[in-house]
Amino acid sequence: MYKVITDPQDALTASNQCPKKHYAFDLAKVWMGEGLILSSGDIWKRHRKLLSPAFTLPIIHSFLDVFNSQAKKLASSMEKHAGKGLFDPFMYLKLNALETFSENYTMPAGSYCVIFPMAATHLDPTWGPEPDKFRPGRWLHGDFRNSKEYAPFGLGKRACIGRTYAMISMKVTLSHFLRHYRVKADMSHLKLNFDFLLKPISGHDIMVTDPDDALTVANTCLHKHFIYDYVRTWLGNGLLTSSGEFWQRHRKLLNPAFTVPVIHNFLSIFNHMAKQLVSELEVHVEQGPFEISPYLRIISFQTFSRTAFGIADDSVKEFAEKYMESSDQVMNMVVYRFQNFLLHSDLIFRLTGLKKKQDHLIKKLDDMANQVIERKKAEMKTANEKKANEWSTTNTRYKPFMSLLLELKNDDTLTDKEIKEEVDTAIVAGFDTTSNCLTCLLVLLGTYPEVQEKMYEEIVEVLGPDRDIEKDDIKRLVYTEAVIKEALRVLPIGPALLRYVDRDVKLKNYTMRADSQVVILARGTHRSPIFGDDVEAFRPERWLDPSVTAVGNNAFYGFSLGKRSCIVFDVINYLYNLIFLRIQ
Repeated sequence: MYKVITDPQDALTASNQCPKKHYAFDLAKVWMGEGLILSSGDIWKRHRKLLSPAFTLPIIHSFLDVFNSQAKKLASSMEKHAGKGLFDPFMYLKLNALETFSENYTMPAGSYCVIFPMAATHLDPTWGPEPDKFRPGRWLHGDFRNSKEYAPFGLGKRACIGRTYAMISMKVTLSHFLRHYRVKADMSHLKLNFDFLLKPISGHDIMVTDPDDALTVANTCLHKHFIYDYVRTWLGNGLLTSSGEFWQRHRKLLNPAFTVPVIHNFLSIFNHMAKQLVSELEVHVEQGPFEISPYLRIISFQTFSRTAFGIADDSVKEFAEKYMESSDQVMNMVVYRFQNFLLHSDLIFRLTGLKKKQDHLIKKLDDMANQVIERKKAEMKTANEKKANEWSTTNTRYKPFMSLLLELKNDDTLTDKEIKEEVDTAIVAGFDTTSNCLTCLLVLLGTYPEVQEKMYEEIVEVLGPDRDIEKDDIKRLVYTEAVIKEALRVLPIGPALLRYVDRDVKLKNYTMRADSQVVILARGTHRSPIFGDDVEAFRPERWLDPSVTAVGNNAFYGFSLGKRSCIVFDVINYLYNLIFLRIQ
C-alpha cells in the first residue's frame, strides 16, 4: 500500500525518517548501482559524507567560469531560432546541462510513501494566496529557502547533494540567455500529469505505414518479431517462424513445390473441392442466415491435404476437425499470452498451468502431424506414390509438398525434425489463412450485391453455366481477380507484419535502430493515396486502373510483402477463383 503525503510537516518527517528508497529504484541499479540516488543505509550515509565536500559553496563558486562559458555557448547555439516562431529548446538545455556537469497518521513499517511537492507541499497555504500561480514576488517577502514546504531538489537528509550547484548554474545560464533573447510561450493549454508508465521490456514497436518504407522493412528485416517465439514450441523452425540462413535455405528448398506449373496441376483438385463445397451448402438455400466458416475451414483443409500431402480419402475430414480444434486452442493461448505482459515471462507462464495445457495440445498436434508423415512414407515405400500423388482428370503428374519433403529427407538434406516442423507450418498457414480470407470475401460480396452481380456475369461469360475452370481461363477472369485483391486490401487477413530489426535501417524520414521491433500496418499501406481518394470504400474497379496496378504493389500485401512473402500465394489465389466460380 502507498501512503501519499501532502502536509509539509509530514513530508519533512517522512524524508528524514525514511531514508531507504522505494523498490522502483531497484530497476535502475543495473545502470547506476549503489550511487547516491539509489543506495540506502550505511552505504548512502558513508558516500554522502565523503562526497559532500565536493558540493560546498566555495567549490561551486570556483565553477563560475564554467557556468559563464556554457551559458554563453547555449545563447550562441540558440541564436539561429530567434524570431522564427516556436521551437523545442529541451535538447539545447539538456546538452548544456550535460556539458556543465505526518501529524495525524502513523505509517507502519514495510509500507511505501510518496511525497508530492508539485501537487501538495508546493501548494501549501504557507505560500500565501494563489499558491498555484507563478509569482516570483512571493520570494521577496519572507525566507522560504529552508522551508519544509519547498522541495524542488528533495527534502530532509536525502535532499539532492547538488542543489546549490544547480541553482547557481541556472542563475548564470539565465543571466546570459536573457541578455540575448526574449521568450514567448503559452502555458494556458499545458497540462501536467503524473502517470505511472508501463514500458514493455522489449521496447516500443516502430509502426510503418508508408508503402516504400514497408517494402524496405520487408526486404531488409528478415528476422521475425519476438511474438513468434511463443509459437516456436509448436511450429519449431518452420518457414513461418525461422530466420536468417536457416529460413533462406528452407525457402529455397521448398519453392519448387509451389511454382505456377505445379499449381496448374492442382486445378482438377480445386474444381472437385469447389463443387463439393457447393453441394454441401445446398441444404441451406432459402433457409435464412447460417454460419458458413466451418464449411470453408473443412473444405480448405481437405483441399490442402490433397494438394500438399496427396491424401484424398474420407478420413481427412475427421482428421481436419480434430486438428482444427486443438490448433485453435493453441493459437488462442498464444494470443492470450501476448496480450498479458506478465505471461511473457517463461517462469510465470509455467506457474499458471497454461504451459502444461499448451504442451498437452501440442503433443496431440505433433502426433497427428506424425501420422500424416508416416502414412506418406508408407505409401512411397510400397510404390503407391502414383496413386497417392495423382488426382487429375488429365493424368498430369505433380509432386506434392510432402513428397518433396520426404525426398529431401532421403537425400539427408532435411532431418525428421525439420520435416515435422514444415508440415505443421504448412497445415496452419495453408488452410486457416485460406478459409478466413474466403469468409471475408463472401461477407463483402453479400454486402455489395452489385459487385457480386458483375462478378457473376464475368464468370458466366468466360465459363458458361457449369464448365470446370482451366489454366487459360484464369487470366480472363479480370474482374474476379480485382474483387479478390480489393477484398484483401479492405480486410487484410494479416493486419500487420512483425519483424525484428537486427541492424540500423534507413527509411525515408527515420532510421530504425538495431535491436528494435517494427510493425508494418496493412491498414496504413492499404490506404495509401496511391489507391485514390476513396481508400475506405470497397471498389474493385480501382484494380482495373493501370495507374494503380503499376505503382500499387508496394502498398498492397494481401499475403505478406517482400522476400518473406507467402510461399503459397498462387495456390490460395487459384483456390479463391475456383470456389467463387462455383458459388456464383
